[in-house]
Amino acid sequence: MAKGKKRAVAAAAVGLAAGVGLAFWWGTRPAESILVAVVDTGVDAADPSLKGRVLAEGAWNFFDSNADFKDEDGHGTEVARRVLAACPVCRVLPLKVTKRGAGVRAKDLEGAFAKALEAGARVVNVSLGVESPVTPELKAAAEKLDAAGVLLVAAAGTGAPNPFKSVLLSKMIPQSLPQTLVVGVAPAADRAETVQNTGPELAFCVVHAIGDGKRGSSYAAAEVSGWAACRLARSGRWDPESLKEAVLKFAKPVADAEPGRLGAGTVDPAELLAGAGDCPALAAQ
Repeated sequence: MAKGKKRAVAAAAVGLAAGVGLAFWWGTRPAESILVAVVDTGVDAADPSLKGRVLAEGAWNFFDSNADFKDEDGHGTEVARRVLAACPVCRVLPLKVTKRGAGVRAKDLEGAFAKALEAGARVVNVSLGVESPVTPELKAAAEKLDAAGVLLVAAAGTGAPNPFKSVLLSKMIPQSLPQTLVVGVAPAADRAETVQNTGPELAFCVVHAIGDGKRGSSYAAAEVSGWAACRLARSGRWDPESLKEAVLKFAKPVADAEPGRLGAGTVDPAELLAGAGDCPALAAQ
């Protein structure tokens, strides 16, 4: 075996030992090609922190059935900020399904999944949810995302429609879909959020959320989406299952945690984003 190849194999072995996947080491993909679909209240493309990173072509407003994806609430814009803070070399695709969090319909989520797939998104972030059964059409749309190698990330959320009373994630969409990586938030490394939606669907909880003081599973999910996109920016060979397995390695189990409250455990957001890969360096290139 050539010396260069031996060194590459040795580097891959070191990467695996450190919890870094082989795909991180083998080959790269143009970072600009990584697109994250933000299924939310829209996105403010004029926001200075998002300049040049919002893809208008392919964006859609399912709530009003037009191409106007402006954000009248601010939630979707903050989600986009969190995605791009974690992956500054990536872009976001606004797919608006609600104005202020209410009125989300299964058919709009289905349409958003189809639009994301059509636009070439590799990650779909849904930092919202609705208490509703899974329709056959939504199930099929989620299966198509998974088959195409697109990671679906959703926030656990707090209540639906009452934000002060948790509900079972098995009753929520898209959280109840088996393809969904459901991300929660925790106020501390050993404590669960009391009103957060619960169930075995919850993968793990991020401790607080990085940013300007805002916290919640909406933003924790966005950071995980950005983490995944950054991994994909380093190498496009990750698939949804390998990304899920990789991020779960950051979760620290909590002894005596109530079932369904913390998932596999809590994740330190600084450790998570540090393990995403060198996206800031890629952005500077």
